[in-house]
Amino acid sequence: MGIEAMRTEIDAIDAEMAALLKARFRLSTRIGAEKKAKGTAVADPGREEEIIARVRALAAPYGAEAEAIWRLLFTLSRNVQK
Repeated sequence: MGIEAMRTEIDAIDAEMAALLKARFRLSTRIGAEKKAKGTAVADPGREEEIIARVRALAAPYGAEAEAIWRLLFTLSRNVQK
Protein backbone atom coordinates (compact mmCIF):
# COMPACT_ATOMS: atom_id res chain seq x y z
CA MET A 1 0.00 0.00 0.00
CA GLY A 2 1.41 3.39 -0.98
CA ILE A 3 1.58 6.53 1.15
CA GLU A 4 -1.41 8.16 -0.54
CA ALA A 5 -3.57 5.08 0.06
CA MET A 6 -2.50 5.00 3.70
CA ARG A 7 -3.27 8.71 4.06
CA THR A 8 -6.71 8.13 2.57
CA GLU A 9 -7.26 5.38 5.13
CA ILE A 10 -6.12 7.72 7.93
CA ASP A 11 -8.54 10.38 6.66
CA ALA A 12 -11.39 7.88 6.90
CA ILE A 13 -10.33 6.89 10.43
CA ASP A 14 -10.13 10.58 11.40
CA ALA A 15 -13.71 11.09 10.20
CA GLU A 16 -14.88 8.13 12.30
CA MET A 17 -12.96 9.41 15.32
CA ALA A 18 -14.47 12.89 14.96
CA ALA A 19 -17.97 11.42 14.89
CA LEU A 20 -17.20 9.29 17.96
CA LEU A 21 -15.73 12.27 19.81
CA LYS A 22 -18.84 14.29 19.06
CA ALA A 23 -21.00 11.49 20.48
CA ARG A 24 -18.71 11.16 23.52
CA PHE A 25 -18.85 14.88 24.31
CA ARG A 26 -22.63 14.88 23.88
CA LEU A 27 -22.85 12.12 26.49
CA SER A 28 -20.34 13.92 28.72
CA THR A 29 -22.57 16.99 28.64
CA ARG A 30 -25.57 14.89 29.68
CA ILE A 31 -23.56 13.20 32.43
CA GLY A 32 -22.48 16.63 33.66
CA ALA A 33 -26.11 17.72 33.91
CA GLU A 34 -26.95 14.57 35.90
CA LYS A 35 -23.98 15.12 38.22
CA LYS A 36 -24.98 18.74 38.77
CA ALA A 37 -28.58 17.74 39.55
CA LYS A 38 -27.36 15.16 42.07
CA GLY A 39 -24.62 17.37 43.53
CA THR A 40 -21.96 14.88 42.47
CA ALA A 41 -18.35 15.90 41.81
CA VAL A 42 -17.40 16.27 38.16
CA ALA A 43 -14.15 14.30 38.50
CA ASP A 44 -14.34 10.55 39.18
CA PRO A 45 -10.71 9.36 39.51
CA GLY A 46 -11.70 5.73 40.14
CA ARG A 47 -13.74 5.57 36.94
CA GLU A 48 -10.94 7.28 35.00
CA GLU A 49 -8.37 4.74 36.19
CA GLU A 50 -10.68 1.85 35.24
CA ILE A 51 -10.96 3.30 31.74
CA ILE A 52 -7.19 3.86 31.48
CA ALA A 53 -6.47 0.24 32.41
CA ARG A 54 -8.96 -1.01 29.80
CA VAL A 55 -7.68 1.35 27.09
CA ARG A 56 -4.02 0.46 27.74
CA ALA A 57 -4.88 -3.21 27.25
CA LEU A 58 -7.00 -2.61 24.15
CA ALA A 59 -4.41 -0.36 22.51
CA ALA A 60 -1.34 -2.51 23.22
CA PRO A 61 1.43 -2.06 22.15
CA TYR A 62 0.46 1.63 21.99
CA GLY A 63 -0.97 1.70 25.51
CA ALA A 64 1.08 4.67 26.73
CA GLU A 65 0.09 6.75 23.71
CA ALA A 66 -3.56 5.80 24.15
CA GLU A 67 -3.37 6.68 27.84
CA ALA A 68 -2.09 10.17 27.00
CA ILE A 69 -5.00 10.68 24.59
CA TRP A 70 -7.57 9.46 27.11
CA ARG A 71 -6.17 11.65 29.88
CA LEU A 72 -6.67 14.61 27.56
CA LEU A 73 -10.20 13.36 26.81
CA PHE A 74 -10.92 13.24 30.55
CA THR A 75 -9.78 16.85 30.94
CA LEU A 76 -11.91 17.97 28.01
CA SER A 77 -14.89 15.94 29.22
CA ARG A 78 -14.64 17.49 32.70
CA ASN A 79 -14.62 20.93 31.05
CA VAL A 80 -17.78 20.03 29.12
CA GLN A 81 -19.42 18.74 32.31
CA LYS A 82 -18.87 21.97 34.29
